[in-house]
Amino acid sequence: NKANLDWVSLLSFNEILRFAKYLGKIELQNGELDVISKVRNLVSHPTDQLVEEHKDVRRLSKAKHICYSLLLKMSI
Repeated sequence: NKANLDWVSLLSFNEILRFAKYLGKIELQNGELDVISKVRNLVSHPTDQLVEEHKDVRRLSKAKHICYSLLLKMSI
C-alpha cells in the first residue's frame, strides 16, 4: 500500500540530493550529484557490473572523493 510509504521511499536518491542542495544543506555541482547517484544506483540495483572498464574505477574514485569532501564539510 503506497499510503504507508514514508517520504524517503517516495523520492529517489538523486531527488533527495537535489533537495538537500536546494535547501543549502550540501554543496555539490550537478555533475557531482550525477556521479554519486550513478554509483549509488549501481550498488543498490546490481543489474550492471560496478566495474566493467577502467573509466568505471575512475568514477568510483571520484564518487569516494565527493562523498569524503561532503563528510568533511558537514563535520565542521
